[in-house]
Amino acid sequence: MATDLRVIKTKRAIKKAFIDVVNEKGYVNIAVRDIADRAMINRNTFYLHYTSKDDLVEQLVKDVILEQEKQFFYILATMKNDIYDLDEHVFVYCAKALLKTLKEDEEFYRVIIKDNALRGYITRLSRTLRAGLRRALHLKGEAEYTIFEYMFSGFFGVIEYRFSQEDLEIEETSQILGKCFYSAVQYIKIIRRNPEELYK
Repeated sequence: MATDLRVIKTKRAIKKAFIDVVNEKGYVNIAVRDIADRAMINRNTFYLHYTSKDDLVEQLVKDVILEQEKQFFYILATMKNDIYDLDEHVFVYCAKALLKTLKEDEEFYRVIIKDNALRGYITRLSRTLRAGLRRALHLKGEAEYTIFEYMFSGFFGVIEYRFSQEDLEIEETSQILGKCFYSAVQYIKIIRRNPEELYK
């Protein structure tokens, strides 16, 4: 147990140090030595856990994706009703669960959103969320995919925008995102039942 606690504390220190030095110097300008010095560990200790600074980011992003899947997709997966029959408040609840998960790692999200060298990781997070929502919606046909992509671009764009600001307001943002998502799902439901509605 003592060893496990030491590992957890060391990894937390490395993560905090990484965020701090990236904010100060930018990702392309930092080396493992910078991270180790800030975390007050030697480089050998760093290399016990990560092979490089790229491996560190990779592992941090994987942790975030796993947490997304646990907190957000688990909710959808355990719903007894079809997603198209869920009430608006359920979508607000799901959006709030996702935002709370992201909020817990707010500093890390801000770093990968603001640093151009790390933007690719935001794309990966977006792809994971997109794929999970697509599975939940069981999309069929070009029209449904188009509506979904329009909705998702706005959904994730709002998340990015809010995290680029000084503070993320969870209650307000989850209301906006949940209701917009619900409206898009209802529109997909309408045109699935009557495709002619698309042209009215």
